[in-house]
Amino acid sequence: MAEKFINQLIDGQVAILKQLKDLSENTEKRFAELKRDVGGLTTGVNDLKADVGGLKTDVNDLKTDVGGLKEKQDTFERKQDILVENAGNLMEGQTRIEKQLESFVRKKDLDYFDKKIGEHDRELYILKMES
Repeated sequence: MAEKFINQLIDGQVAILKQLKDLSENTEKRFAELKRDVGGLTTGVNDLKADVGGLKTDVNDLKTDVGGLKEKQDTFERKQDILVENAGNLMEGQTRIEKQLESFVRKKDLDYFDKKIGEHDRELYILKMES
């Protein structure tokens, strides 16, 4: 009976050792999976860092481009102000020229004067002849 009891104890111990071995193997598998997962996460983090670095570069490029656009806009605004000022000067000049043109003698005015002078010359001639 003692031998049977010892065999049962040994069988129990063997079963426990098998369970411990299975747990150890399972733990090793899980640990290996965790290592792979952590490696994948590390790779993912490194990729994200690279992407963020690229985004920072892109943002800096955009800031540079926006600065250039602001300079061009300022230049365009200055040129626009000059154009508006010049347009005003041109309008003043046009108005002055139009007023000057109004005072010039036109062809129809010359025709009128020619007829009137001709009529006056005839009338004077007639008056001289009558006197």
